[in-house]
Amino acid sequence: MNKSLSTLCLGAVLSCAAGVSADEALHPALSPGVNLSQWDVPSAWGGESEVGPRFTVGPYWENFLTQGNGHLRALDGRLFRESLDYDLRRQADRVPAPRGRMTGTGIEAVGGYQLGYVADRVRYDLVLGVGYDRVRQAWDRGLQSAGRVGGFEDELHPVFYTRIGAGPVFETEQWRGRLHMGLKYPLDLDDELDLTSLMFGQDPAHMSQYHSGSFVNFSNLFLLRGNEFRLDFYYDRYRLSSPGLGGGGLDASGLDCLDCGTGSTQSNVEIFGIEMGVNF
Repeated sequence: MNKSLSTLCLGAVLSCAAGVSADEALHPALSPGVNLSQWDVPSAWGGESEVGPRFTVGPYWENFLTQGNGHLRALDGRLFRESLDYDLRRQADRVPAPRGRMTGTGIEAVGGYQLGYVADRVRYDLVLGVGYDRVRQAWDRGLQSAGRVGGFEDELHPVFYTRIGAGPVFETEQWRGRLHMGLKYPLDLDDELDLTSLMFGQDPAHMSQYHSGSFVNFSNLFLLRGNEFRLDFYYDRYRLSSPGLGGGGLDASGLDCLDCGTGSTQSNVEIFGIEMGVNF
């Protein structure tokens, strides 16, 4: 995705936020959280798994759990940092698995409509949203110490996506909850992987296909002594693919590199998370 399109997409998300007026009972909140993410990559080395905890924090404004019925609006921002352990399943024994970290930012604007009446114990939401995520992965140079090749150093994942979902909303005197399920479809992707230190003899590869994924979100709002406490559980799953990286083998490095000309073709990503928040 070129820079002009990235700017346009991000501007569209921000304009959605600007359209939310102060008289629509939106509730601001701050939500720290933690999740566990796993990236499975069938790569030139036969398989790579990246697993680690991710810590998130960010503000959000929404009326999803306070609106009796009618129009729904939400704006969610987030910052996160994650430590990753890598398992190159078919590497030579003398090559240590590298360690890395992931940092990123994101923003998402969601609108929808709640079906039902205020007196109903169960109502139903229909939601549609857009978002922009920018994730950067960085590795240490663990591979370089074992051979004559520098390891992966940097990988960028910017993506603009849309999501659509639906689900029931439950309500009692002290608790409100909603269960949203649906699809997340990235509109474009422009990943840039720094491969120069791996001597592939080519410019950095560009991954250009991001397949649709699914999500489940279970949000809870507890009303205690006039205060509103929030607890969210969520699951995201998606898949991205890339063209072959090309460039030949890396036998001299000590890596058990089979079919290096093909390179990574598909990554499966799963994220389990929990967030807490307090409405102001």
